[in-house]
Amino acid sequence: MNTRPWCYDNIEDYDLDRSTLPKVLVARNACLNCPRLIQCRLDAAALRDKGTPPQSQVLGAVAYGHDGKPRDGAALVNYFNSRKPEKSAPPYVSKIC
Repeated sequence: MNTRPWCYDNIEDYDLDRSTLPKVLVARNACLNCPRLIQCRLDAAALRDKGTPPQSQVLGAVAYGHDGKPRDGAALVNYFNSRKPEKSAPPYVSKIC
């Protein structure tokens, strides 16, 4: 059984600037089953407490935007739709979340 966290081998899936919405959703869900979930949430809280919240990434099963605010549901879909579009990437619909 592999106990290595998903993010160690799929780091780009956790980067909101380099990934796609479907991959971010898979990454976020992988966090929920990760043995490091509690530690990652503590790390995110420590960063917020220092005034430097996580930005443009998934950490502790939470997707954070450029401003460090959590994005979920329609807000996450809107975040991806507001990015500079890839040439072949269609807009995402909120049914995905």
